[in-house]
Amino acid sequence: MRILIVSDAWHPQINGVVRTYEDLNAHLENDGHVVRVIGPHDFPRRMHMPGYREIELAIAPARHLKKLVDDFRPETIHIATEGPLGWAMRRLCLKRGWPFTTAFHTHFPDYAALRAKRFCPPLSRPVHTLGVAMMKHFHKPSGAVMTTTPSVEATLKQWGIAVPLHRLTRGVRTDIFHPGEKTLFSGLPRPVALFVWRVA
Repeated sequence: MRILIVSDAWHPQINGVVRTYEDLNAHLENDGHVVRVIGPHDFPRRMHMPGYREIELAIAPARHLKKLVDDFRPETIHIATEGPLGWAMRRLCLKRGWPFTTAFHTHFPDYAALRAKRFCPPLSRPVHTLGVAMMKHFHKPSGAVMTTTPSVEATLKQWGIAVPLHRLTRGVRTDIFHPGEKTLFSGLPRPVALFVWRVA
């Protein structure tokens, strides 16, 4: 099957969304599927996301996106993010009557509300409400929304997202990450402090 994934988060970014789709793509390709990810660097006009320079967003991507999609000729379409590429792909699918799935990876309403609170605290609640409304609108025509955890599913249901939710859980690559010997820290002076952080 020819699988198209459209994501505003893709190489050269390093984050959880990128890592998730890198691993998923490897499994899909091992199963014999042809996967194409369309990301911001497929577009000549981009801008840094305000407040998050590591992420670049495609500017006015619709026309070039249509060409990339038509060149690939997908049999199934997945929209991974709710950014400019996600919205443009959603519009194209609806215009052509194509089914698609979406994913919910990032709590945009919460992030937007926190940023609004820093600049104008009374805006926090309305910004969150607007963000939730946008998420509901974005995912409403999706055939299914891929989620990561039971708590994320509960949040989406609480927001009123009524399309089917399918859990696409994350895992640990045990060939890379595994417990060391039980005596690994035995020679260190006490107390031993452990710092744990998210690994993208």
